[in-house]
Amino acid sequence: MSSWWQTLSRRERSLLMAMAVVVGLFLIYFALMRPLFAWRASGEIALQNAQSTAILVDRATAAAGGGATDGQGAATGPALRGIITASASANDIPVAAFQLSQSGASVIISIETITASRLYGWLGQLESERNIRVTEARISRARFGETTVQARLTLSQGN
Repeated sequence: MSSWWQTLSRRERSLLMAMAVVVGLFLIYFALMRPLFAWRASGEIALQNAQSTAILVDRATAAAGGGATDGQGAATGPALRGIITASASANDIPVAAFQLSQSGASVIISIETITASRLYGWLGQLESERNIRVTEARISRARFGETTVQARLTLSQGN
């Protein structure tokens, strides 16, 4: 092989090396990169399906009125989460995360980017229509927005 390589002219060697690089890039793309891109796309679709299923389950729970109450008729746990999820979805509130408090009597939500007036309007609607109040709030200016805020709210129903 070495003697054959030496018999080639400099131009032929350069062309063969360029061809080897192109074939190598071709193999890397079709053997590694393309399957990774397909895997990521299918993961994103699965995530969207799971999120939409969770929203539908939460809406059904809220509509059915099922779930735990605290003895005074106030919803707790998954029922409260269902009410908040349904309301946020109906009002296009971009809730990034839900978490039940340790006691299960309240729901902690995180909202990444929303205008302050829209957030306060939605919280006022929750209080007037569902008697859901903010028990703890951390609201700060969003990182990339002049007119938007991010919030971490603890919500509970009743007094």
